[in-house]
Amino acid sequence: MLRATVAAVNLVAVMFTNAILQTAFAAVKSRNPGQWRNLHMLAQWRKIRMKLKHFALASAALGLAIALAWIPLPAGAEVQDGDVITPANASKVESLLSPGSFALVRQGMTMKIMPAEHLESPPPYRAATEKYSPQVALAPDGNLENYVAGLPFPLVDTNDPQAASKVMCNFEYRPMSTDDIDARNVEAVSHADGSAGEIEHFTFGHLGLYNYIGRTEVPPTPIDAGVLNMEIASRAGVYPVLEPAELRGAGLVRERSTLPGVEDYAWEYSSNNRRLRRLPASALSDAFGGASISGPGQASGVGLGGGGAAGGGGAGGGRATTYASTLDPVWWFGFSGKVTEYS
Repeated sequence: MLRATVAAVNLVAVMFTNAILQTAFAAVKSRNPGQWRNLHMLAQWRKIRMKLKHFALASAALGLAIALAWIPLPAGAEVQDGDVITPANASKVESLLSPGSFALVRQGMTMKIMPAEHLESPPPYRAATEKYSPQVALAPDGNLENYVAGLPFPLVDTNDPQAASKVMCNFEYRPMSTDDIDARNVEAVSHADGSAGEIEHFTFGHLGLYNYIGRTEVPPTPIDAGVLNMEIASRAGVYPVLEPAELRGAGLVRERSTLPGVEDYAWEYSSNNRRLRRLPASALSDAFGGASISGPGQASGVGLGGGGAAGGGGAGGGRATTYASTLDPVWWFGFSGKVTEYS
């Protein structure tokens, strides 16, 4: 299809060029015989390329190109500035959204279509990118080297064998939360696929994040000197859980190391017995709120096991829970796992 389209374009270009040459030929012939002869030779050379043995193929290509012009555009082309997308007309944006975002629209999230524009990163972030990105490298084992702040790889060659890893590094150090997060009464709601009805509603009293590297706006910048001694890239936590009621008072803390090959450290807190327990990094890929760390008969705890009405038993053998959790800490904010631990 591409070759046929290119052939059609070449045909139109040749015809257009010949038309221009013939017009110039007529205008010059009577005024400058020498110039007329040169122009005549050029016109003849152009005509050679339009011999009959090429004409059938070029004509077919032109017909195909015309036919392609009448093929309907994808549904996404129906979207216009100012449109409001709801579950009723979600099909308009299916080809324009990721599967996850499309599922949210089908479940009731509305979108107002705005004119396209170029989104700039904050000036301090851009300045850090310009200053530090030339020194950043990706080791053969996938570990990021010499990173300080800003976007690690502003230019990624698609032919680079490490292109995918560099894109994920850019995602990890995107300008969404370069310094700190301090949010209160954060809510998270889960839905069944294609349904606007809630399965579970989580509320966290406090969500906090502190980055030791990649800081661009809030002092200390661009790094917190503590990283040089503790080798910690970031700390994050959610505490206390306010709902569901069975998890009220529980919390989760995560710490990320700058060292290659070191998984995230995680701890969970139970308000029932005021215990803090270390979790394996694999627990961060499981449903939040599923395990019991308090022993039989209690359903508090966060981490191991999947919560649900059928039972939330985990490492501690807790009783059945009445909530359903599909909230995996690794997938918060789209993806928050340690990129170098994935391939």
